[in-house]
Amino acid sequence: MNLFYNQPSPLATRTASVTYSPSNEQAAWFAIAYTAATIHGYISEEAREALCKMLASKQMYRGHELVDYFKEVWKVRDQVSPKEIIRQAAKRINQEHAPTLFCIITDILLTKGYLTKQEENLLDYISVMLSLDTKTTNTILEVLLTKNKGNYIEW
Repeated sequence: MNLFYNQPSPLATRTASVTYSPSNEQAAWFAIAYTAATIHGYISEEAREALCKMLASKQMYRGHELVDYFKEVWKVRDQVSPKEIIRQAAKRINQEHAPTLFCIITDILLTKGYLTKQEENLLDYISVMLSLDTKTTNTILEVLLTKNKGNYIEW
């Protein structure tokens, strides 16, 4: 898993003193989903729309502004590896919400209709960090791969 997750952003100016801890569970959801959506160093318009729509439609975000959580992650994204952002954010996720978050992330990654090897590795890592069992992750992947089969969005 020494791919994307251990690599700093190309713009990174890493310092040992920078750490990340999301302010609440909503910020943690956003941090994990945004980090996943930007796995390739950018976010497609389709993935951005899916991310915002899926998160904003959740009851837990009522009265919250997604932009506040975006700013929270944006401040550390060049100093903290994506792997560390996900690891720290996963600590704030209520175990009852973990399958839903994993489903959202998978759906965002599948907006183009398929998963790259890098995205598969990312989902494996996220499922471990969220303490999801293999049966749950496989079921989610199977359903969403079927749902998104035939999509074609060139990135």
